[in-house]
Amino acid sequence: MNAITNYDGGITTCPNQLAFPTTVAEIQSILRDRSRYPSPVGAKGSYHSLTPCASTEGTIIDMTRMKRILRIDTERMTLTAEAGLQLIDASKALRVKGMQFITNIEIGNMTLGSAACCHSKDALDGVEFGQVSSYVTEIKWVTPNGQLEKASETDNVDMLRLMRSSYGLAGVLYEVTLCIKPLAVC
Repeated sequence: MNAITNYDGGITTCPNQLAFPTTVAEIQSILRDRSRYPSPVGAKGSYHSLTPCASTEGTIIDMTRMKRILRIDTERMTLTAEAGLQLIDASKALRVKGMQFITNIEIGNMTLGSAACCHSKDALDGVEFGQVSSYVTEIKWVTPNGQLEKASETDNVDMLRLMRSSYGLAGVLYEVTLCIKPLAVC
């Protein structure tokens, strides 16, 4: 049985299939193989949720094995990473470089994929936009039929805005780019 319980034990789901991809090609294969991976198909990160948003009796794609930082660009002031990376781990890597995210929220185990397409709590530091997703500059995802898509602030801008609030309904996010800033010292 593939029982999955959220962080506080309040929600349990038992999907027919539970997949742990490590590459984009594996995500594509999962979404294309409907006989082995039945619908509905949903992606999950750390399952830090008080709602059954990632619950399904079909297939859950667990993104926690896709957690590499791909690039910290201090010229463009962005961090690009795989969607399964937790905010706390990304924050630690940024701190080493003297950088931090624009918004600082208290949910450290939230994955970047979830932060990019689901509304998080408001930022604790009173910045211009309270949601983490407001500072996403690029998203890459696999559509439900297994195709690769990309939206950014310079290409497919309208889709980027939609993806920031998609809750994973448009496919499985696999790469996210977020704005960063110099580390604030108190």
